[in-house]
Amino acid sequence: MSEQDEIILKNSGISRLHATWLSPTELAQITGLSVEEAEALKERVRVFISLTPLRCSWGIEVLDTILPLIYGAHLLMGDVERFVKKIEPEVLWVPELLDEQYVNYLVYDLPKEIEENIENRRPVATYVEAFTRDIEEGVRYALWTLHRIGVVYRIPVLALGSPLGLKFKEYLTGAVEFVKTVAGTEVRVFLPSPNFALLK
Repeated sequence: MSEQDEIILKNSGISRLHATWLSPTELAQITGLSVEEAEALKERVRVFISLTPLRCSWGIEVLDTILPLIYGAHLLMGDVERFVKKIEPEVLWVPELLDEQYVNYLVYDLPKEIEENIENRRPVATYVEAFTRDIEEGVRYALWTLHRIGVVYRIPVLALGSPLGLKFKEYLTGAVEFVKTVAGTEVRVFLPSPNFALLK
């Protein structure tokens, strides 16, 4: 990596690690380079950092068994908030933004926030259906971005949403629905493999 590359990244406010997972188009938008120049920059700044996967717990043994919180994007549907509150370490919530503001936060601000405290990483949680138009494409892009963040930073990223997210299984490490019933809460696991549990 050249001194000029370092200046470009510094002036753009992103790290080498951040640059490695951005698409050439995203990197071009942040740096002001052309897509071709951004693609070449990505090749030059490639960094291999082996972060230890963050160990997380639902705080409920049966959930830790049937749906381990490993790194990557997890789609959580239904009555999930009370379960997310029990996760350890405590989750980092993405602010409730919409449309472009939400996308910009995921692509630019969230990675910076994670990197500022890389030694004390936390799982991330967000309401993924943060779009007032082009909802399906927005959810797809958000899940793709969250998947990349989860994999690169080795953290679970919890995407709270609806079954619409199941259309994009290629970006999901896990998917579960929490359904309140008179007998308790049914936990319906779709990914990584179908499973079921009843929490009283």
